[in-house]
This record gives sequence, C-alpha cells and structure tokens, in this order.
Amino acid sequence: MFKIHLLTAIRQIRRSTALSAITIVGLAVGFTSVILLSIWINYEYQYDRFYPKTNRIYKVFIEEPRKGDVEKYPWVSFPLAEAMQGEVPEIENSTIVSSGSIKVKYNDHAFYENRACFTNPQLFKIFDFKFTRGNKKLALSHKQSIVISERVAKKYFGNENLSGKCFR
Repeated sequence: MFKIHLLTAIRQIRRSTALSAITIVGLAVGFTSVILLSIWINYEYQYDRFYPKTNRIYKVFIEEPRKGDVEKYPWVSFPLAEAMQGEVPEIENSTIVSSGSIKVKYNDHAFYENRACFTNPQLFKIFDFKFTRGNKKLALSHKQSIVISERVAKKYFGNENLSGKCFR
C-alpha cells in the first residue's frame, strides 16, 4: 500500500515539477518556522526560571521619552533601590547589578576583566548562587571584598588556597 502511494507521489512530482518544488519549499519553510518559533518560545518561557524564588523576583526599568517614543532601560541607581525598599513594604530585598571592566593585579600579573559586576550583599539573599568556598552570608560585606567564579580563581591562583589572597 505504501509503495503504491510513494510511486503515485513520485509520478505527480515528475509531471509538475515547478508546482511540486513550490509546495515542498513552502512546507519546509512552514515546518522550519514552527520549529524555530517553538524553540524561541521555550527559551523565553524558561529564561531565569532556574531560580527557586522566580515568582518573587522583579526587574525595574526606567522609561525615558526620546524622539516621540519611550525607551526602557533596565538600570537604576543604588540610592533608588534602597529608597524603594524603605518606602514600599512589599519589597523584601533589593539589589543593583551593574557591569563594567576592571584591571586586576595579582603578584606580577595584570589582567583586564571585561565581565566584572558591581553589586551589594543583598544579591545573595535574592538569588541562590552556590558557593564552593567561603561564606555566603559574609560575601561582599566589606567594601573591598569580591566574589569570583571558579574559572577566575583558577586563572589567577591556580590550585592554591584562596584564603587571605588579595588583588590590587
């Protein structure tokens, strides 16, 4: 039965090649669009969903009118976050994360870190980051303290013990 249907389809494609090509290309574009759209929707739905408190985490935007349109920016100042937390009782914790680049020196080595983030200790009360070393409750408690990833720790210190090490 399947063989008969396959032979009929092949004959039809040979008879009207242009129409068959348009149909096959349209079908391929349609399937590709559905697959790509499904992947994108799944990504958007899963974005930042790996945090346990996702339903209680919000991002604040500033709206700024420009040339007849309104632009939204996902950053605010440190004092605004503190003021909002003090004024709005529903806000349990607030933090600001800003990024930039810094020059880091350790011993005789100097590096530029282009993916540095500047924040406050409240970040670890909002997001559940896993610490392999150190105390999460004491992280960023001093102005000159830092938290680094395992990759950065290996880059600067190798397999040394990190306790008491200093960057300049």
